[in-house]
Amino acid sequence: MNRLMFSLALLLLFSGCIQMKTDEDCESLTQDEIASQTAWGYAPTGVDEHYFVKAKVTCWHNAALAHAAMNNRINATIACSNILDVSTDASDQSLLVREHVYCINAIAYRLRDQSICEYIDEEEYAFEKTRCIANSEVEEQVCVLTTFALLSLAVSLFIMKRKKN
Repeated sequence: MNRLMFSLALLLLFSGCIQMKTDEDCESLTQDEIASQTAWGYAPTGVDEHYFVKAKVTCWHNAALAHAAMNNRINATIACSNILDVSTDASDQSLLVREHVYCINAIAYRLRDQSICEYIDEEEYAFEKTRCIANSEVEEQVCVLTTFALLSLAVSLFIMKRKKN
């Protein structure tokens, strides 16, 4: 029974890593592939180019998060920058810049690296840049020491109670 639970725990742990998007997945993504990958298996009807742009943006955003999960700062920022190149249509550029800002904010938060926030344009997105810097601050690890002290106290009390019995 313990082996089964351990195997199940390992499967759940590593299943997230298997489904991470890679740069190659996003570079090779085609419109036919996007149209066939709907949640219910039905091909979408009446979609325009923006549907495919958003799917590609989502792919690059997920790839950046995968790089951030692996602590790869450079590839994460490159994946976020690739969002800007998804479409050449002038009407999509403001959307792409905003999605780029969200991507930078997300990886800066996960990596706890404020220098990544410098990729956000301060003139146009001052609020988002301030929020990015505030969210990516490195917090002091006081809680770890407190948790360790409480855990060791509980263990010592448990051992003392066992010795009395």
